[in-house]
Amino acid sequence: MSEEEIKAEEEKVMGLAKYLKETAIQNLITNLQKTENIPTNSGTLSEFFHQNGVNIRYLGHIAD
Repeated sequence: MSEEEIKAEEEKVMGLAKYLKETAIQNLITNLQKTENIPTNSGTLSEFFHQNGVNIRYLGHIAD
């Protein structure tokens, strides 16, 4: 890859990270507050995260 291509890929990753933190995680939190069926175990919590487009690895970030 050329240096220009690498820079373009890095910009894509930064844009995706920004979307994840500013939009997807905020939507997940909003949906969690609205839901009547709060996830009560790791399986349902993981499923809820994935339904909202967020990987479970962001659980700590959301908990903060």
